[in-house]
Amino acid sequence: MERWQQEDRAAYISAGQLVDTMGLSESRRVLIDRVAAQFPLKITPYYLNLLEPGNADDPLLKMSLPCEEELSLQKDESADPLEELSTSLLDGQRQLLTQRYQNRVLVFPTTRCGGYCRFCFRKRLAGKNGRDLSPDQCEQIASYIEDRPSILEVILSGGDPLMLEDKALAALLERIRSIKHVRTIRLHSRMPVWNPYRLTERLVALLNRFQPVWFVVHINHPRELTGLLVQALSGLIERGVPVLNQMVLLKDVNDDLETLNSLCWQLVKSRIQPYYVHHLDKAQGTAHFRVPISKGIALMDQLRQLLPGYALPRYVLDLPGSTSKTPLGNHPVNYEL
Repeated sequence: MERWQQEDRAAYISAGQLVDTMGLSESRRVLIDRVAAQFPLKITPYYLNLLEPGNADDPLLKMSLPCEEELSLQKDESADPLEELSTSLLDGQRQLLTQRYQNRVLVFPTTRCGGYCRFCFRKRLAGKNGRDLSPDQCEQIASYIEDRPSILEVILSGGDPLMLEDKALAALLERIRSIKHVRTIRLHSRMPVWNPYRLTERLVALLNRFQPVWFVVHINHPRELTGLLVQALSGLIERGVPVLNQMVLLKDVNDDLETLNSLCWQLVKSRIQPYYVHHLDKAQGTAHFRVPISKGIALMDQLRQLLPGYALPRYVLDLPGSTSKTPLGNHPVNYEL
């Protein structure tokens, strides 16, 4: 068993496992397990070591540990905030892909993740059944793409595509790469943040076989960008795989100028390009993370004064039914918080 698999199997999935490590009270343990029954808990030992257990304001703890606010569902929240199911290829209850944009398709290789983010906009999928694509389902996806020459890019998202073992991931990538009109493959993954051991030399070599491949990692806070993570991502960069970062603007996590500025500079120092700052989608149980758009625009205006152009991410919003991401700050957006 590889190191990343050992790390994954050792992940904490119940509050009872965290009692000794984090010094949880009995009432806190009961609360966490009650939330996790609806929105699963998973924290790797690696990520747990980054937390500050005695600090209730620790941004990494807020992103990874269930809290009572997740059970306060708002009327404007949805299990499918981007209405992805309306543009999806389904196999029974299994969502195989969604196509919201004419020339790109989003594939869901698995519902598993390296850890479960408390702000996830796909809480309807994450950790609910642990199903990976079967060979027949992979072929359904490939046939769908083959029948649509307008599709130029295939994006693997999730769940997290790096939860697949190398053999399964290689088979999926090989089938996609066999489709002549597909120009690029993109992988979106937060797995390296939860479990940087996943970026083995063998995996890096595998991804290099299917170039052009673009890799989008999801780092929200400077403390997540550890030396080990930088080293792991450097393996991709040095093999010619571009690495971009997307983050979500989160209340009391990264919604301040110092944190955003520090993260962007650390990213470019590590040869990772800041790509997107996402305004939080209205997924169930995430209201406590929401930042007003006006504050996000103000932060980006301030950030623009501190960063070179290549280091400035784009602040965007995904809207249901939209055929592209909506840039924020350039024109009015009718989106009530």
